[in-house]
Parts: sequence; structure tokens; C-alpha cells
Amino acid sequence: THGRPEGGRGGDWRGGARMIRVSLTLNAGPQAGRPLAVAVVKPDAAALRQLAVGKLRLKKRDAERARLFVWGRGVEMPREGDVRAFVANGETLAVSLGEEYSGGFSRARGPDGGAPPTAGFAADELQRWSARGADLLVVEWADAQVMNRSLGRMSTLLEHPAHCALAQPRLVDVRTQRTLPSSSYVGHNLYAHVFDEFERRARDGAALAAPAGEARTAVPAPDEVDPTSGLTSDEAAFLRAWRERGGARVVINFVAGAEITLAHELCHARYALEPEYRKAADALWVEHAPHMGGWMRDLGYHASRHADEFTAYALTEATAFWRGKIDVIELRRIRALFPPAGASHCLSYS
Repeated sequence: THGRPEGGRGGDWRGGARMIRVSLTLNAGPQAGRPLAVAVVKPDAAALRQLAVGKLRLKKRDAERARLFVWGRGVEMPREGDVRAFVANGETLAVSLGEEYSGGFSRARGPDGGAPPTAGFAADELQRWSARGADLLVVEWADAQVMNRSLGRMSTLLEHPAHCALAQPRLVDVRTQRTLPSSSYVGHNLYAHVFDEFERRARDGAALAAPAGEARTAVPAPDEVDPTSGLTSDEAAFLRAWRERGGARVVINFVAGAEITLAHELCHARYALEPEYRKAADALWVEHAPHMGGWMRDLGYHASRHADEFTAYALTEATAFWRGKIDVIELRRIRALFPPAGASHCLSYS
């Protein structure tokens, strides 16, 4: 999964609040909306400003007038104090040199700064499905919020360090899900076995919550679960569409325009479908686990997901993402171990 908010993928800093992962972009000019740096930082206004000044190398005069906005929402960061009520983990902050917010809202741009997410989508079209062989479906979503309402709890079940299937016997509830990383991802990697387990746990949870035979009094709202299936309407619609298209083993999801995210998510498809790729990724993680295991957990992953996620990040993220933990020479070595899938391959990034 990629690009992702408890507000998000982050660990604990020593003061007790969760760290947040943010990207930085410029608010204006030709680079506006395109992530220029990624970091995990304390959720504090002063820490974010210091990060922006350092990463974007702002001069003293520019630093004094700098303003930070959440890209895609236009929310301005306060100049002091806790920022968790303003920005979710995984979001992008636009750095202004005093000017007002210049980006779009909601669907105005893709999360990777690409083409507008709604380009080519009909007004009422939520997603586009494409098959890449019998085992893989790729789903392009017009809107991140709809995608995350549909898939967030499934990703939590797959990979959250405290709420995944290997850590908890029950499915996370919808209210708690709103505070977790996968509620603001820009991509999700999901699998048939996860869907099966998700539906089973949802049914079990519904049975525990409502005694058998209890009358249904109303149609559930979008954020409420059906009393029989335990699914929200968005979750049920997605799973129905997946089955109608053959029930592929792997389903890759991304918000339209997020091409970097798509590349990251397709690495997960390769891990699931290509034995040689998976073997190499597992071996790579054995090398790096001793010094990177804690960091991967801080990013929001259960240990069972570390090898797959670490390799996907290594193959798609810029050197700045690693904050000195992995240098450019090591990244080049890693990438040489995993040549990209050919242009005709179903897992090609293009």
C-alpha cells in the first residue's frame, strides 16, 4: 500500500504522539503538487516548518513568511501546536512563500501531482477496472475518499501492526477505521484471501452485534454496516464488482493520476504472483531487517508485510525518502536485483 493516514502511517515519538509521514511540494510554480521530499516527523507545527525549511532549502526571508497547506484540501497549518487535527498521515503539504493556497480541491489533482483524477471519468463513474491476466485486476479510482471508504478496513486487516488478521481476532469497526492509516491511502494492494477473511469476520461481527432474527429498521447509511453481512454499502459494492469480474487473486487499486503509487502497488502484485521476485524480496529483507524493522513498523506495517513493502519502497521511492538509512549506492544495487517487468508484461508499470 502507498501514500497513505490514524491519521496515517507513523510510529511513536518519545513525547507520546504518533509520528506522521508527509510529503512536501511547492504551492506555486511548475513543480506545484509534485512531491519533492518525504519524511516521518513529529505532528507539531514547528517541526513541520523546520522540515519544510530544511528539505526545500528555504532562505531565511522565505522561511519567515512560509505557510503550509494540505494539498488537495487547502487547509492551512497553524504556526504552533499539535497539527493532528489539520493533517492526516500520508498527506502532502504545499509550502507557500506567503501566497494563498493555489492548488485544487478534492479531485483537482492526483496525489502524485499528475493529471486530474476525474479526467476521462463520467460524472457518476467511481472506478475503472482492467484485467492484466487471469490473476490480476487493476482498479483506477476517481476519488480517494470513495476508494478508502470501500477498501480501508480491508487494508487494515491485511497489514496494520495492531489490527491486522495476525494481531487481532476481530475486524476493526468503522469508527476506529476512520483514525487509521488506510483511511487516507492513495493506493491499496489486496488479495482474494483477504476478501474472504474480511467477509467472514464482518459476518461474525454482525452476528455478535445483533441477535439473530432482529428486524432491520432502516437501510444503512454509507458509513454504517449492514446488520447481516457486517459490510458497509461501499465495501459490499466493491466486493460484488470484484466477483463479477472473475474474482482475481490480486487486486491493485490507485487514485487516478497517482502513477508513482501505481508503480509501488504493482510491485506488490509481482511479490504475490512471481515466485522469483518474492524469493529475491525475502532475501533482501533478511539483509535489512536488523536495522529497518522498527522503521517499517513505524510506517504502519505488521512484520508479515515488511519484506514486500520494503522492496516496493526501495524500487519506487527517491533517495530522500530513506532519510540516510539507505544510500543511493545501495538503492542502485537493490534495483539491479529487480529489473522492471517488460513493457508487454501484465505487471508493467506503464
